Amino acid sequence: QVLAGPEISARTRIIIPHADGSDMDDDGLNYMGHMLAGSIAGMSEHAFMFPADTVKTRMQVSAQRQQPQYASVFSAFNTILKSEGLAGLYRGVGAVVLGAIPGHALHFGVYEAAKNKFGGSSTQAGKDSTAWQLLVADMASG
Repeated sequence: QVLAGPEISARTRIIIPHADGSDMDDDGLNYMGHMLAGSIAGMSEHAFMFPADTVKTRMQVSAQRQQPQYASVFSAFNTILKSEGLAGLYRGVGAVVLGAIPGHALHFGVYEAAKNKFGGSSTQAGKDSTAWQLLVADMASG
């Protein structure tokens, strides 16, 4: 059975606590929804960028020892991949991803709350947030 329109909206609200519709933003999310979206975005970002961070860290450590192992970023990437496999590029990713969940959830939640507090966007009314409102919201969220 394919659900569309209000049926799928009602089911989505069950997943997100207190989403009775009264606390929804113009984008259809409440603060818990923004926090969930933030945590998923943070996990995805850190998981995607972790190999680059691994290569950067290994190159920095190698350079500090006055015995650079790698001639370039690409040689470091290839050396790690050949000697340790894909797991070598992702060693330690679990802790980073788990740490990203609360940090990004709070950032997104506070940003949206501050944006709404300082005048927020209301696309249905045709009124967008000003640059100053967005700047203040971003500063408030850290």
